[in-house]
Amino acid sequence: MLIIVTNSHDLYLCIMETNIECKVSGMTCGNCALTVTNTLKKLGATNAVANAATGDVSFTLVDNANTDTFFRGIEELGYTVLRNEEENNKYRAHHKVRNLFLISAVLWLSLMLHMFLPFPLFHNPWFQWAICTPVYAICL
Repeated sequence: MLIIVTNSHDLYLCIMETNIECKVSGMTCGNCALTVTNTLKKLGATNAVANAATGDVSFTLVDNANTDTFFRGIEELGYTVLRNEEENNKYRAHHKVRNLFLISAVLWLSLMLHMFLPFPLFHNPWFQWAICTPVYAICL
C-alpha cells in the first residue's frame, strides 16, 4: 500500500496494490512465459513475471482489480491456472505419477529388448534383475 500525504493542500493519495502468485501449467518454454507476462501487462498488471521451468506466475494488481480477468486472460492463451492449493497439489501429484510411469516404461523397455537384440548385456540375469527391481519398487 502506498500513501502519499502532502501538507500544503491536505491531499491524500492512496493506492492499493495486491501481489498475486499462482501456478500455471502448460508453459513449456521461455516464449510461453514471455507471452503470459506480456498478456498480464496488457491487462494492466505490474511487475508481471512468469517462469516456464517452475510454472510460477506473479504479478501486482493496482486498485483491487479483479483477479478473474487476469486468470481468464492466461486461460485464453491455452494455459491452465491453478488457483488454489488443492489444484496445485493435484498438479504436483499428477506430474509425480507421470514421471514414475516414464521411468518404469524406459526400464521395462530395456528389459524387453533382450528378446529382440543379441547384446550379451541384455541377457545377463544380474542386469535384468537390476532393471526390474526399480520397476517393481515403483509399482508397489
